[in-house]
Amino acid sequence: MDHGTGPGERQRLRLSGLLHDIGHAPFSHVGENQLFARGLRHEDYTTAIIRGTEIAGIIDRSVGDRGVTAEAVCNIIEATPPRAGGPWPGNRGLSAG
Repeated sequence: MDHGTGPGERQRLRLSGLLHDIGHAPFSHVGENQLFARGLRHEDYTTAIIRGTEIAGIIDRSVGDRGVTAEAVCNIIEATPPRAGGPWPGNRGLSAG
């Protein structure tokens, strides 16, 4: 059940949550300033990995018929997060079901 967020929205959010950190440098955020090109974040590397590897095809083949695409997952990952404590669209009940 998508709770009114549209077909596949829950799956898109789950996949973006599961994959959002695959572009992290060793030691998480601590190493980003030293290891990443200026101005790039781990999310930039994450989406490049998704788009540039078989991960995109796996997502598109596995759940594309439900409106869940690798590009849609990357778009969620690339979105600028709100300030701490602020609302995050579609955040209702992600861990349920």
